[in-house]
Amino acid sequence: MAEQKLTLYWLPASQPSRTLKTALLLAKLPHEEKFVDITKGEHKTPEFTKINPKQSIPCITDGDFPLGESNAILRYLAATRDIPEHLYPKDPKVRAQVDVWMDFAQNNLRVALANVLRQYLAKVFGGPEKDDHLVAFFMKGIASPLSYLEKSLEGKKYIVGDAISFADLQLFHELTTAQMCKLDIKEYKNIAAYQEHLLGAHPEIKQVNDMFASTLEGLYAAMGI
Repeated sequence: MAEQKLTLYWLPASQPSRTLKTALLLAKLPHEEKFVDITKGEHKTPEFTKINPKQSIPCITDGDFPLGESNAILRYLAATRDIPEHLYPKDPKVRAQVDVWMDFAQNNLRVALANVLRQYLAKVFGGPEKDDHLVAFFMKGIASPLSYLEKSLEGKKYIVGDAISFADLQLFHELTTAQMCKLDIKEYKNIAAYQEHLLGAHPEIKQVNDMFASTLEGLYAAMGI
């Protein structure tokens, strides 16, 4: 049966959006893309709300089937498309390990870094200036997930096994939040080497990360940093 048309709704400034775009490139999955600029409220239009009632990016449509949440989308793509097995291994134990780190990236690393990022982004969405006391408070919460990841990456090029997986994509793009906020995390040597390796070894990651980097100056101006 022929595959239906796959469309990605995303924005390069969005970390999980970049994860999905990178996954599609690595898996060589044909797709269309539509940019949804949340700074302009495009995620709240009636047209987009029909696709994703949660009004968030990224999301996809696979034919007439809409789906949100990046980890759910990655798992759906693995179930419905022929993708390289190393991205989402079939072995239940190895897949479980990949799932652990996919969920860690979203539920631990992202949450900790997002608390800081929201302080910087508040102004972008018409809110108040960042509260430096809250920034300092949330910075303390970053240390735990970063330290855990740092220890887990000892002697590794990839977080699970010897090849890139969806977990690496989630981790890499979430870690760029530190770059967005100009946070100094150089003390985490394993994390720095991990990011450098992924950028150098996988052109697809660099391609998508360069799209993000090109938006940073505008973001910095909007965030006042």
